[in-house]
Amino acid sequence: MNPAAKKCIRWSIGLFVVGALLLVYLPDIYMAINNRTGPNAELGLGFLTVALTLVQWTLMPVGASLIGAAVVIQVLAGETKHPAEDPVRDRNRNRNF
Repeated sequence: MNPAAKKCIRWSIGLFVVGALLLVYLPDIYMAINNRTGPNAELGLGFLTVALTLVQWTLMPVGASLIGAAVVIQVLAGETKHPAEDPVRDRNRNRNF
């Protein structure tokens, strides 16, 4: 497998795991922070909610697009050959015409 495709797959798995954990535990995290801060921190909790929601909404789609990118990289890397590895071109190049 191509090293760039491997890197995309690893990052996508990591993003899926973090996204799933955030999806499951986001209400618990929010409630724990809300209980510790008290009623005076509503503005900060509002910004925190927006930020965590945006992160949660972007992790899964970015992970899915990285899987697609890995597939494209692997397909394109399989079709391209290094010029020194092409036996037909090497055979034709060494002929004396």
